[in-house]
Amino acid sequence: MRIFLYAVFIPYLTTNINKALNMECADFYIHIDKKVDITNFKKRLSKYNNVFFLPDSMRVKVYWGGMSQVVMQYNMIKEMMESKINYVNFSCP
Repeated sequence: MRIFLYAVFIPYLTTNINKALNMECADFYIHIDKKVDITNFKKRLSKYNNVFFLPDSMRVKVYWGGMSQVVMQYNMIKEMMESKINYVNFSCP
């Protein structure tokens, strides 16, 4: 049984998320706002097999209260569905 989890992280949270990312029963699909350089996020989290970043082509500049929030969440769910992993549940903070 695998659980799909997705979240949007901001830089200072990634240093405290290591324990959560070690969950073997969960996958994390992460969108990093297109306005932010993704390099450091990928470097810090590349050791986890269950962490997936949205491809650059699916990243969007997110603005609070805007349609971009819906597009970002849609892209994350689309990426998860295209993975062909049979998830039983998903969560969004």
